[in-house]
Amino acid sequence: MKHIRAIFTLGFWLYIATLIFLCLYSFKDTGVELPGLLWGIETDKYIHFLMFFPFSFASWFAFGKNLEYKYHYKIFIYILLFGLILSTGLEFSQRLTDYRDFDLFDLLANYLGLLSGLILIFSITKLKKFRKHF
Repeated sequence: MKHIRAIFTLGFWLYIATLIFLCLYSFKDTGVELPGLLWGIETDKYIHFLMFFPFSFASWFAFGKNLEYKYHYKIFIYILLFGLILSTGLEFSQRLTDYRDFDLFDLLANYLGLLSGLILIFSITKLKKFRKHF
């Protein structure tokens, strides 16, 4: 069991490193081009959402899955706070580069991805607890 936990923890930190790279790297000379709009929303907003959606899952499996049920609410709060701080920090750190810009709507997409994943994890854990009673 400890090996599985270590793998999830390593996966979480690799995910965080990838997230930092994707948020701060300049894709200018790579030939990567995003289409402008999809259903009236800029395509990069979907990417921001999708980058932060797995954050809650990665955090949960790395740190919260094996805790006693009475501590689940605390880990959800910690996941939310760390995700909000990380997302905000990464978006603001883009202002420090010459090739990236801060965008409030990118930050909003990050938050929505984070919250959507967290709500899904919370719902799954509640459903598992509910099923144990029947």
